Amino acid sequence: LHDRRGGLGGMKATLDLRDAGAGLEPREAARVEAGIREGLALLELSRALAFGPWPDGACEPADAWREALERDLVPLAAAFRGRASVAMKGEAPWPGLLLRSFTLSLARLLMPQALPDALVLEADGVADAWILRFHPVLAPPLALQPAGAPKDLHGLWVRAVSERCRVTADHAGDTLTLRIPRRPEGLPPVE
Repeated sequence: LHDRRGGLGGMKATLDLRDAGAGLEPREAARVEAGIREGLALLELSRALAFGPWPDGACEPADAWREALERDLVPLAAAFRGRASVAMKGEAPWPGLLLRSFTLSLARLLMPQALPDALVLEADGVADAWILRFHPVLAPPLALQPAGAPKDLHGLWVRAVSERCRVTADHAGDTLTLRIPRRPEGLPPVE
């Protein structure tokens, strides 16, 4: 509820700051859309964590995975008044909605660290793993720290998926690298 309250407060502030009776400027409309998307994402994450089912982890083409992630990053970047970019190496398939929702939640946690620069995500599929590299990152979020205790839904989601899918994280310099063990069918189903 706290996370959802914050999202609604952000949308209300965007609407309150405009002149009475004025329409929405494109930038304001993007922030309202980001708030709506954030609210829907929070509802999905809370439902999945509490009751399931989790999003599908079956593989899909790399281009489709990247394009869907880029579409989801646009409103996120607008909400933070920042920028984000995705670069992919190779054409091997990537786990679909499950890995994308994990990546988007992680980007949500990392975006404030990148400002005013763009948050850059480099995705690479190697023989035994999918690799995600985020930069610039000052420190891994609590969700990826062994003794960390995330208190928001995105952090709880990142922690839950990391544990279930045996994701390892390494922070060196200004880059956070995640290694997700590769399986031919995608990420393991949730039992």
